[in-house]
Amino acid sequence: LCGIPAVPAPSRSADGTSPPSPHRATTLIAYVFDSPVPYRTALAWQHALVAATLLARGDPSSSSASPAAAPRASNAAAAAAAALLVLEHPAVYTLGTGASLAHLRFDPASEPGLDLVRADRGGEVTYHGPGQLVAYPVVDLEAIGMRDLHGYVRALEEAVIRTVAHFAGDGGVAGGGRVAGRVAGRPGVWVSSGKVAALGVRVRKWVAFHGVALNLVGALVAPGFARIVPCGIEGAGVAALDGVVAAAGRGAVGRGE
Repeated sequence: LCGIPAVPAPSRSADGTSPPSPHRATTLIAYVFDSPVPYRTALAWQHALVAATLLARGDPSSSSASPAAAPRASNAAAAAAAALLVLEHPAVYTLGTGASLAHLRFDPASEPGLDLVRADRGGEVTYHGPGQLVAYPVVDLEAIGMRDLHGYVRALEEAVIRTVAHFAGDGGVAGGGRVAGRVAGRPGVWVSSGKVAALGVRVRKWVAFHGVALNLVGALVAPGFARIVPCGIEGAGVAALDGVVAAAGRGAVGRGE
Protein backbone atom coordinates (compact mmCIF):
# COMPACT_ATOMS: atom_id res chain seq x y z
CA LEU A 1 0.00 0.00 0.00
CA CYS A 2 1.53 3.27 -1.18
CA GLY A 3 4.95 1.65 -1.26
CA ILE A 4 4.88 0.77 2.44
CA PRO A 5 6.34 -2.71 3.09
CA ALA A 6 4.01 -4.93 5.08
CA VAL A 7 4.98 -7.07 8.07
CA PRO A 8 3.21 -10.11 9.54
CA ALA A 9 0.20 -9.14 11.62
CA PRO A 10 0.63 -9.56 15.39
CA SER A 11 -1.72 -11.93 17.18
CA ARG A 12 -5.05 -10.57 18.34
CA SER A 13 -5.53 -9.49 21.94
CA ALA A 14 -6.94 -12.17 24.20
CA ASP A 15 -10.15 -10.35 25.04
CA GLY A 16 -10.74 -9.39 21.40
CA THR A 17 -11.83 -5.88 22.35
CA SER A 18 -8.94 -3.81 21.01
CA PRO A 19 -5.99 -4.07 18.63
CA PRO A 20 -2.92 -5.65 20.26
CA SER A 21 0.24 -3.76 21.16
CA PRO A 22 3.18 -4.38 18.81
CA HIS A 23 6.37 -5.75 20.37
CA ARG A 24 8.67 -3.74 18.11
CA ALA A 25 8.57 -0.71 15.84
CA THR A 26 7.57 -1.47 12.27
CA THR A 27 6.72 0.49 9.15
CA LEU A 28 3.23 -1.02 8.82
CA ILE A 29 1.31 -2.80 11.55
CA ALA A 30 -1.62 -4.91 10.37
CA TYR A 31 -4.47 -6.12 12.58
CA VAL A 32 -6.54 -8.91 11.04
CA PHE A 33 -9.73 -9.90 12.85
CA ASP A 34 -11.39 -13.26 12.19
CA SER A 35 -14.75 -12.39 13.77
CA PRO A 36 -17.04 -9.42 12.97
CA VAL A 37 -16.17 -6.05 14.51
CA PRO A 38 -19.02 -3.55 15.09
CA TYR A 39 -18.71 -0.47 12.91
CA ARG A 40 -18.66 1.99 15.82
CA THR A 41 -15.88 0.02 17.51
CA ALA A 42 -13.72 0.08 14.39
CA LEU A 43 -14.39 3.80 13.98
CA ALA A 44 -13.31 4.47 17.58
CA TRP A 45 -10.10 2.52 16.95
CA GLN A 46 -9.38 4.64 13.89
CA HIS A 47 -9.93 7.86 15.81
CA ALA A 48 -7.57 6.63 18.55
CA LEU A 49 -4.93 5.69 15.98
CA VAL A 50 -5.21 9.08 14.29
CA ALA A 51 -4.90 10.89 17.63
CA ALA A 52 -1.89 8.79 18.63
CA THR A 53 -0.22 9.38 15.28
CA LEU A 54 -0.61 13.13 15.68
CA LEU A 55 0.61 12.96 19.27
CA ALA A 56 3.70 11.04 18.15
CA ARG A 57 4.27 13.77 15.57
CA GLY A 58 4.19 16.32 18.38
CA ASP A 59 0.81 17.87 17.59
CA PRO A 60 -0.53 19.30 20.89
CA SER A 61 -4.14 19.33 19.64
CA SER A 62 -4.25 15.54 19.80
CA SER A 63 -3.63 15.48 23.56
CA SER A 64 -7.34 16.09 24.20
CA ALA A 65 -8.26 12.69 22.73
CA SER A 66 -9.41 10.20 25.34
CA PRO A 67 -6.64 7.65 26.00
CA ALA A 68 -9.27 5.13 27.10
CA ALA A 69 -10.81 4.84 23.63
CA ALA A 70 -8.29 2.24 22.48
CA PRO A 71 -5.20 2.33 24.70
CA ARG A 72 -3.26 -0.32 22.81
CA ALA A 73 -3.87 1.47 19.53
CA SER A 74 -1.90 4.49 20.80
CA ASN A 75 1.27 2.42 21.06
CA ALA A 76 0.73 1.07 17.56
CA ALA A 77 0.38 4.46 15.95
CA ALA A 78 3.44 5.82 17.71
CA ALA A 79 5.52 2.93 16.39
CA ALA A 80 4.59 3.08 12.72
CA ALA A 81 3.88 5.33 9.79
CA ALA A 82 0.75 3.29 9.10
CA ALA A 83 -1.64 0.86 10.72
CA LEU A 84 -4.09 -1.36 8.85
CA LEU A 85 -7.32 -2.82 10.23
CA VAL A 86 -8.66 -5.73 8.17
CA LEU A 87 -12.07 -6.97 9.23
CA GLU A 88 -15.72 -7.70 8.54
CA HIS A 89 -18.64 -5.77 10.02
CA PRO A 90 -22.02 -7.03 11.17
CA ALA A 91 -24.73 -5.64 8.88
CA VAL A 92 -24.71 -1.83 8.97
CA TYR A 93 -25.53 1.10 6.70
CA THR A 94 -23.19 4.08 6.83
CA LEU A 95 -23.71 7.62 5.57
CA GLY A 96 -20.97 10.09 4.66
CA THR A 97 -20.98 13.53 6.24
CA GLY A 98 -23.10 15.03 3.45
CA ALA A 99 -24.99 11.90 2.39
CA SER A 100 -28.69 12.14 1.59
CA LEU A 101 -31.32 10.04 3.33
CA ALA A 102 -33.15 10.02 -0.01
CA HIS A 103 -30.82 7.21 -1.07
CA LEU A 104 -32.23 4.89 1.59
CA ARG A 105 -34.88 2.45 0.39
CA PHE A 106 -36.22 2.03 3.91
CA ASP A 107 -37.55 4.30 6.63
CA PRO A 108 -35.14 4.30 9.60
CA ALA A 109 -37.98 5.31 11.92
CA SER A 110 -40.13 2.31 10.99
CA GLU A 111 -37.26 -0.20 10.81
CA PRO A 112 -35.12 0.56 13.88
CA GLY A 113 -33.56 -2.89 13.67
CA LEU A 114 -31.49 -1.77 10.67
CA ASP A 115 -28.27 -0.24 11.98
CA LEU A 116 -27.60 3.20 10.45
CA VAL A 117 -24.51 5.28 11.24
CA ARG A 118 -23.60 8.80 10.14
CA ALA A 119 -19.82 8.48 9.70
CA ASP A 120 -17.14 11.17 9.37
CA ARG A 121 -16.07 10.07 5.89
CA GLY A 122 -16.85 11.40 2.46
CA GLY A 123 -19.33 9.82 0.07
CA GLU A 124 -22.94 8.70 0.10
CA VAL A 125 -24.64 5.72 1.70
CA THR A 126 -23.11 2.26 1.55
CA TYR A 127 -23.61 -1.13 3.17
CA HIS A 128 -21.21 -3.28 5.19
CA GLY A 129 -21.87 -6.81 6.31
CA PRO A 130 -21.00 -10.51 6.05
CA GLY A 131 -19.40 -11.44 2.75
CA GLN A 132 -17.42 -8.21 2.52
CA LEU A 133 -13.79 -7.46 3.40
CA VAL A 134 -13.12 -4.01 4.86
CA ALA A 135 -9.64 -2.47 5.09
CA TYR A 136 -9.00 0.68 7.11
CA PRO A 137 -5.47 2.05 6.61
CA VAL A 138 -4.52 4.79 9.05
CA VAL A 139 -1.62 6.45 7.26
CA ASP A 140 0.49 9.49 8.08
CA LEU A 141 0.73 10.84 4.55
CA GLU A 142 3.16 13.53 5.67
CA ALA A 143 5.51 10.94 7.17
CA ILE A 144 5.65 8.94 3.94
CA GLY A 145 6.06 12.05 1.77
CA MET A 146 2.65 11.80 0.12
CA ARG A 147 0.77 15.03 0.78
CA ASP A 148 -1.50 14.26 -2.15
CA LEU A 149 -5.01 13.11 -1.26
CA HIS A 150 -5.97 12.32 -4.86
CA GLY A 151 -2.80 10.28 -5.28
CA TYR A 152 -3.54 8.39 -2.07
CA VAL A 153 -7.10 7.59 -3.20
CA ARG A 154 -5.77 6.32 -6.54
CA ALA A 155 -3.26 4.16 -4.66
CA LEU A 156 -6.09 2.59 -2.65
CA GLU A 157 -8.04 1.95 -5.85
CA GLU A 158 -4.95 0.44 -7.46
CA ALA A 159 -4.47 -1.93 -4.52
CA VAL A 160 -8.03 -3.23 -5.00
CA ILE A 161 -7.65 -3.44 -8.80
CA ARG A 162 -4.56 -5.59 -8.37
CA THR A 163 -6.27 -7.74 -5.74
CA VAL A 164 -9.16 -8.48 -8.11
CA ALA A 165 -6.64 -9.15 -10.88
CA HIS A 166 -4.78 -11.62 -8.67
CA PHE A 167 -7.89 -13.77 -8.27
CA ALA A 168 -9.35 -13.24 -11.74
CA GLY A 169 -6.05 -13.89 -13.47
CA ASP A 170 -5.60 -10.90 -15.78
CA GLY A 171 -2.25 -9.76 -14.36
CA GLY A 172 -3.60 -6.31 -13.59
CA VAL A 173 -0.28 -4.47 -13.57
CA ALA A 174 -0.16 -2.42 -16.77
CA GLY A 175 -1.91 -1.92 -20.07
CA GLY A 176 -5.47 -2.66 -21.13
CA GLY A 177 -7.61 -5.70 -20.58
CA ARG A 178 -7.96 -5.32 -16.84
CA VAL A 179 -10.95 -7.07 -15.35
CA ALA A 180 -11.32 -4.26 -12.78
CA GLY A 181 -10.70 -0.54 -13.08
CA ARG A 182 -11.97 2.99 -12.57
CA VAL A 183 -14.99 4.74 -14.09
CA ALA A 184 -14.72 8.48 -14.69
CA GLY A 185 -16.80 10.47 -12.23
CA ARG A 186 -17.61 7.41 -10.12
CA PRO A 187 -15.39 6.62 -7.13
CA GLY A 188 -14.42 3.08 -6.23
CA VAL A 189 -13.44 0.05 -8.28
CA TRP A 190 -15.64 -1.33 -11.04
CA VAL A 191 -15.99 -4.48 -13.13
CA SER A 192 -18.27 -5.09 -16.09
CA SER A 193 -21.18 -6.13 -13.85
CA GLY A 194 -20.96 -3.22 -11.43
CA LYS A 195 -19.10 -1.77 -8.48
CA VAL A 196 -16.99 -4.34 -6.67
CA ALA A 197 -15.42 -2.05 -4.06
CA ALA A 198 -16.48 1.19 -2.37
CA LEU A 199 -14.01 3.75 -1.09
CA GLY A 200 -14.29 6.57 1.44
CA VAL A 201 -11.47 8.54 3.02
CA ARG A 202 -11.04 11.32 5.54
CA VAL A 203 -7.84 13.21 6.31
CA ARG A 204 -7.01 14.99 9.54
CA LYS A 205 -3.80 17.03 9.37
CA TRP A 206 -2.52 14.67 6.65
CA VAL A 207 -3.34 11.52 8.60
CA ALA A 208 -5.72 9.49 6.43
CA PHE A 209 -8.29 7.02 7.76
CA HIS A 210 -11.41 5.12 6.69
CA GLY A 211 -10.68 3.06 3.57
CA VAL A 212 -12.11 0.46 1.21
CA ALA A 213 -14.78 -2.26 1.27
CA LEU A 214 -14.40 -5.14 -1.20
CA ASN A 215 -17.47 -7.31 -1.85
CA LEU A 216 -16.45 -10.97 -1.71
CA VAL A 217 -19.65 -13.05 -1.81
CA GLY A 218 -22.48 -11.70 -3.96
CA ALA A 219 -25.25 -13.79 -2.39
CA LEU A 220 -24.41 -12.40 1.07
CA VAL A 221 -24.04 -8.71 0.21
CA ALA A 222 -26.80 -8.34 -2.41
CA PRO A 223 -29.77 -8.22 0.04
CA GLY A 224 -28.11 -5.44 2.01
CA PHE A 225 -27.32 -3.32 -1.04
CA ALA A 226 -30.89 -3.81 -2.31
CA ARG A 227 -32.15 -1.58 0.53
CA ILE A 228 -30.18 1.50 -0.65
CA VAL A 229 -29.00 3.36 -3.74
CA PRO A 230 -25.33 2.40 -3.30
CA CYS A 231 -23.11 5.50 -3.18
CA GLY A 232 -26.09 7.48 -4.50
CA ILE A 233 -25.63 6.20 -8.07
CA GLU A 234 -28.97 5.16 -9.55
CA GLY A 235 -28.90 2.18 -11.92
CA ALA A 236 -25.35 1.12 -11.12
CA GLY A 237 -24.95 -2.56 -10.34
CA VAL A 238 -23.15 -4.08 -7.38
CA ALA A 239 -20.62 -6.85 -8.08
CA ALA A 240 -18.64 -9.23 -5.89
CA LEU A 241 -15.30 -10.97 -6.24
CA ASP A 242 -16.77 -14.48 -6.31
CA GLY A 243 -18.80 -13.60 -9.41
CA VAL A 244 -15.79 -12.03 -11.13
CA VAL A 245 -13.67 -15.08 -10.38
CA ALA A 246 -16.39 -17.47 -11.58
CA ALA A 247 -16.79 -15.52 -14.82
CA ALA A 248 -13.05 -15.82 -15.35
CA GLY A 249 -13.24 -19.58 -14.86
CA ARG A 250 -10.91 -19.52 -11.88
CA GLY A 251 -13.07 -21.44 -9.40
CA ALA A 252 -13.91 -20.39 -5.84
CA VAL A 253 -12.11 -17.85 -3.68
CA GLY A 254 -10.65 -19.58 -0.62
CA ARG A 255 -10.88 -18.02 2.85
CA GLY A 256 -7.14 -18.36 3.41
CA GLU A 257 -6.08 -16.71 0.16
